[in-house]
Amino acid sequence: MKSQSRIALMALALGLVPVFAWPQDRVPTREGNIWNGTDHEPVPSEVSRDEQAAGIAPPAAQQDETNNQVERLYRQLMGKQGNP
Repeated sequence: MKSQSRIALMALALGLVPVFAWPQDRVPTREGNIWNGTDHEPVPSEVSRDEQAAGIAPPAAQQDETNNQVERLYRQLMGKQGNP
């Protein structure tokens, strides 16, 4: 009796596997920060513009430091390329 119930349980479990493995036939509407064909990740220029419009722009010292960091990174990258 126990072996018959085990066999029946195994048959049921194996019968359900194809149902869960059925392929999705539709494309997801959203993937990450892109949905409806539009990238919704904020870019620095938009953030700066929105912050200034709302009156919450970063202090000048913070902006200068950010600009300096970007400039240092740019110089490092250009220096690693080497001259042909």
